[in-house]
Amino acid sequence: MPGAHGAESPAAERPLGTHRAVRAAAPAAGHAITAAHLAAELLDRGGNGRPIDQTGAAAPLAGLAWSIARGLEAHLREHPTPVVATTLPNGPLHLAAVIGSWLSGAVVLAIGTGAGEAEIERCLGAVAPPVVVSGAEDVRFSKHFGSMIATEAGAIAVHRPPAIAGAPALPLGPKDALILSTSGSTAEPKFVVLTAAAIRHNIEQAGSYFDLGRRDRLLIFTPPHFALTFNQYLAAVFHGATPLCWPHGLRSPLSLAEFARCHEPSGIWANPTAYDMLIGALANPLVSIRFALLGGQPLGTRLFARLRGALPAARIVSAYGIT
Repeated sequence: MPGAHGAESPAAERPLGTHRAVRAAAPAAGHAITAAHLAAELLDRGGNGRPIDQTGAAAPLAGLAWSIARGLEAHLREHPTPVVATTLPNGPLHLAAVIGSWLSGAVVLAIGTGAGEAEIERCLGAVAPPVVVSGAEDVRFSKHFGSMIATEAGAIAVHRPPAIAGAPALPLGPKDALILSTSGSTAEPKFVVLTAAAIRHNIEQAGSYFDLGRRDRLLIFTPPHFALTFNQYLAAVFHGATPLCWPHGLRSPLSLAEFARCHEPSGIWANPTAYDMLIGALANPLVSIRFALLGGQPLGTRLFARLRGALPAARIVSAYGIT
């Protein structure tokens, strides 16, 4: 079946056989969309896109996502509502792992790449995911190693942590897609579950508000487990824009300022702390930015003045609570 832009749908080209992933191309009338439906729509609309990583290489998103979905199939078929914990740095593999997990019928739990042992145990204990997906070099989960999934953009590791006796089960349903750990306005860590319908609404409305399209290149440099990061990744794919993925917290051939100058992004979604870091690294204003969305923290007058100087052509929007 033709995709949104006249090309053959990647979802139609790469079925997963009898597995639960993408049993239908669209939800039945009167039913909410699932994560698998959202993943199929994302690939139908933007699967031919190529997110750009910190080396400047562009990776085909649809192929990466389906490779990961196939690799996860055997690990998930025994679980009625499985959870895949992802802890990958910003980049095409992170985005493809999220979409591939959804194609496999799983809910995604986001764990930060810098999470320590205590935070990891908190996440595993509260959610009890049967699978954790990490970078091939990530040693934090090495004692639970299960297998590797090879993709065109590199390999990722699949870990099988043991079930934790007495762990409270986080209630999940077929409409759920993403689990985030956030303190919100309470300063107390808590888990927030987002439905596929809520995510789709967010990225569709954001795209409409900022008139996102194929001409846009979105600079993504906030931690990969942030709600802002997910929204920006998925909105870019949904509206045909190009994600520019700078690996937060990892060594990179280019500094953030060099990466931005090289690829001339047109938009940014980030929290004020991240904008402060970016502005401090810039030697010259980023005149290519036409919109800047802030959230997660209040925007102070001092930072707003700095933003006006560093991003002179940008429409600045403070949304505060993004999750």
